[in-house]
Amino acid sequence: MKAAVYKGNQTLVIEDIPVADLKHDEILVKIKYSAICGSDVHAFLYDLIDVGHVPGHEYSGVVELVGSSVKRFKKGDRVAGGGGTPPPGYENPMRIRDQFNFIHDGIYRDVTRTRGFAEYSILKEWEPIKLTDQISDLQGALIEPCAVAVRAVRVSNQKLGDNVLVLGAGPIGLLCLQVAKAAGASKIVVSEPSSVRREAALSLGADVVIDSSDPDISQTIISATDNAGPDVVFECAAAPSTLDLALDVVRRDGNVTLVALAWRDVPLVPVKWAAKEISMLTTFGTEAKDWKIASELISKGDINLDPMLSKTDLINLDDIQEAFESLIKPNELNTIIKIY
Repeated sequence: MKAAVYKGNQTLVIEDIPVADLKHDEILVKIKYSAICGSDVHAFLYDLIDVGHVPGHEYSGVVELVGSSVKRFKKGDRVAGGGGTPPPGYENPMRIRDQFNFIHDGIYRDVTRTRGFAEYSILKEWEPIKLTDQISDLQGALIEPCAVAVRAVRVSNQKLGDNVLVLGAGPIGLLCLQVAKAAGASKIVVSEPSSVRREAALSLGADVVIDSSDPDISQTIISATDNAGPDVVFECAAAPSTLDLALDVVRRDGNVTLVALAWRDVPLVPVKWAAKEISMLTTFGTEAKDWKIASELISKGDINLDPMLSKTDLINLDDIQEAFESLIKPNELNTIIKIY
């Protein structure tokens, strides 16, 4: 099969590699769509992928073959590439919560496993979830990032009627916006530099959308949230200034939830906000319940994926190197929403 194999130094090469032998408790999935995650882009940019690894963790596909002991799936079942409940004893006892569904210390370092940037991937029977009839194959590739947004809202302690600020309207920001709305936010404000993404945020129900290049952005945000500041801020941008901005504008006793992954030092001025006794929480990855909730929200139409599907680029596997090279350029990140 064809696969995008990382060779180091920001280089992915399409190679013909063997499909591994299927074990009794595994399924072979033919990849339909595999999205490029922001974490993939950063790992590529900073050369943090081990040579020989085939990355890609936001994908959907169709079951082609099942192992002899597999009961949950049959040939032809449509699946997302994660979200299953691990068997008892699977969790690493050295971790409070094993991050098997998202980026962790090993996701870019397991050269023995072929992930989403290939024609086929092999999964343990417990690992994937089935796609409902209401979720298309293309939408199925977005269940994983939607689950990340679900977890962010769940850990944020957002309450019914809270005013919410979302910093950054990339895929995760747009999903956090919708999950926060589904969780009962009273008003949602979004800050984003890209006009394409600002339009997407408006179409998805943001009450106020602000150009983040506004020179008086802190006051603009506070004014838009009843002159008190937002109760909850979801930091989904990971730009150099956005975490400090989040802590600056959140109301007293408010909550800042760090969702985006900053891969470099960011400046903070604690004296500006320490006296407000802010809670700052972090979220990382997902659990099976987050995938279940995400799938239900998409199936019911509470999460609208259309802006992330219509304003995107669909590419062939052969073009993946060019796609990654474009995504590490900041101007490119602002003119598209997602690449598959």
